[in-house]
Amino acid sequence: MTYQAFMDEFSLRIVAALNTLGSLLITAGVPSNRVKVEAVESETVQDLRYRITATRGARTFTAYVEVTSGVVIDNQMAIIVTLWVEGNSVTIPSTYVSNAPAKYTDEAAMTALLDKITALENAFNGELLTASRAFLQV
Repeated sequence: MTYQAFMDEFSLRIVAALNTLGSLLITAGVPSNRVKVEAVESETVQDLRYRITATRGARTFTAYVEVTSGVVIDNQMAIIVTLWVEGNSVTIPSTYVSNAPAKYTDEAAMTALLDKITALENAFNGELLTASRAFLQV
């Protein structure tokens, strides 16, 4: 898998996971016009960021997923996949491990990066769904 193929896969799967979370929150009672999934403009061309925002009353749940490229580890290119989760600007903890640079220099490294996407998908379908529903009280 190439770097570009990974980025394409990342975009497709993360947007799908965020849309699924949004649909589940709507089904649980969050008004559909108060749930938004979007690509977020970043300050650098190396960052690719997606966000879900869901609001119910005075409560706003936000989760960002970002991939940052252009990182170098042991003279090899790497990326960082980061997850931020907030409720009214207060961090909501997650078991997903963010900010760990990962090389993408060979097939094994690309497989490990795909595993990170799977871990994010699992987080959105599990603990983050539970956390967002609890925070939004739905």
